[in-house]
This record gives sequence, C-alpha cells and structure tokens, in this order.
Amino acid sequence: MQPYNERTDNSGSPAPDVFVQQRIEPSAAIPGEVLLFDNYGNRDPIQPLTSENLKLSHMTIFFLMQGSAQLKINGEDVNITGGQTLTTLPDIEMHILTTSADNKYLLTVIYPELLHKTYDDIYLNYDKTTFSKGYMLGSCNEEEMSIYQIIYSELKKECIRPDYKYKMIAVRSYLNALLINNMNLYDISDSVDIDPNSRQYDVYQKFLKALNEHAKTERTVKFYADLLNISPKYLSFVCLQYSKKTASQWISDYVVYNARTLMSIHHQTVAESAEQLNFSSLNSFNRFFKRVTGQSPREYLHSLKNK
Repeated sequence: MQPYNERTDNSGSPAPDVFVQQRIEPSAAIPGEVLLFDNYGNRDPIQPLTSENLKLSHMTIFFLMQGSAQLKINGEDVNITGGQTLTTLPDIEMHILTTSADNKYLLTVIYPELLHKTYDDIYLNYDKTTFSKGYMLGSCNEEEMSIYQIIYSELKKECIRPDYKYKMIAVRSYLNALLINNMNLYDISDSVDIDPNSRQYDVYQKFLKALNEHAKTERTVKFYADLLNISPKYLSFVCLQYSKKTASQWISDYVVYNARTLMSIHHQTVAESAEQLNFSSLNSFNRFFKRVTGQSPREYLHSLKNK
C-alpha cells in the first residue's frame, strides 16, 4: 500500500491536516474521505500525536475498548475510560495528555464532505448546538461494544479492498451504521417520527445547512426564511416540530458556537470575533453573547483560563 503521507486529497493537492504526516500511518484509509486508526497488534499509530495541540477539521469517533486516556478539548479536561466513546465535531482543538499502557482503541476520522453525504443518507444530523462543547462522551454496554467493533471491522475491510464501482456506497453504508449506533449512545435522535419526503422535513434540513453556511454573517430569521422562500413564522413552526427550538434560538446558538470557536480555538480577540461575525459594534456583540449565554465574552475567556 502506498504510504498515506504521500497521498493527496480529492482535489489533487496535499491534504493539510494533522492526520497526514510522515509519522502517522492509518490502519486503513480512503484519502480525503475517511481514515481508520487502531492499535490491534503491537502498533499504536496515533501515539506520535500525544502531547500535541491538534486543530481538527474532521469529525472523529474515538472508541476506547479498554484502558484510559486524559485529554483537553477546547481547553476543558476530559477523561475517557474503557467502554466509552468520544465524538468530536469539526473545528475543535484537542490535546492528548496521557494514555494508559493497556489502552485499546478504534478511531474513525470522517472528512466534512463525506460527513454531509452520510447525514443525507440517514436523514439525521449532528448539529453544533447538540455538541455545545464541541464533543460528546457516551458509554457502551457489552452488546453495544460488540456492535461497534463489528461495524468498525467491516468498514476497515471495505477501505482496504481494491477500488471498485460501488466501493464508496458500501463505505457510506457502514458509516451510516456507525453514526446511527453513535446517536443511540448519546440519545440525541429526533423525538418525532421522520418522513424524509415531507416538505416540513425538507425545510428543516435546508435550514440547518443554511445555518452552517451563513451563521457567521446572518442572524435574522427573515434572512433564512427568504432564502427558503417561506415565511419566518412557518420556519419557526417547522423548527419547533423537529427540535423543540425556534428558528431564532437555533440562530443564536449557532452564532455563539462560532464565537466560542473563534475565541477559544482560533485565539481571536473579542473585537476580532465581533467583526468576523458581522456585528455592527463591539457593544452589540457583547450584549448578544451575554443575552444568550449569561456571561460576557471576556468572562467566557476568563473561565477558560481558570480550567
């Protein structure tokens, strides 16, 4: 197999991410799509990343079968033990502090474009506000652990197979199963029955995608309603049906998530974050942030330093 660090992403350009470097070799990979790491046998492929600050642009699903690990995620201490799974959204900062000598893990790294396609396959979505800290930690019983290992094993086999016409369809089917299994662990599945062909669900999904694209600059319900050619009232009705939150609450939560990411991960000042998020003034940004979170941006940054 060609050394992974010599490969390129789908655009033909070198993939500039922490998982593509000389000292990191995946257990299986489809470059630019999905990477798999595990320490079956005597190798530990992600050991070189220990004690480094990592800025991740992918979704990662880390399943610790046994042992323990201590990490910092967006400045917060996180401890994970055997039988737990840690899922992170793109745009987080992770620092692997220590891992126990007996740890056994499975790590799946999913690139954003493939992640969006997989979301569409299963008619569900991990959203930035569900993972308010950029990550979520769950626990597995023995049956769930067994299911997770089976799915990972089959996904790994498919990634290693020579290319063929339907390979990515098969890969996505295993990722579908992996994400669905993950949603069950975190109990974040929608509380209503979903008809993927309904107009309301189509509006809801398009609204979430529009938020991902425009939330850094647009904060009015009217903007998103106009984009979808519906009324603001109908948009909020649909959001309440599927998430128990209004469109305005969704927008506020996304803006706050982006603000926290800019300040804590990209280390921008409060003023720089306000400008990048298209606020008319620093005062308006401060008022908005405090109204949604209960603390000012400076209080938020101060709380990070004290962790």
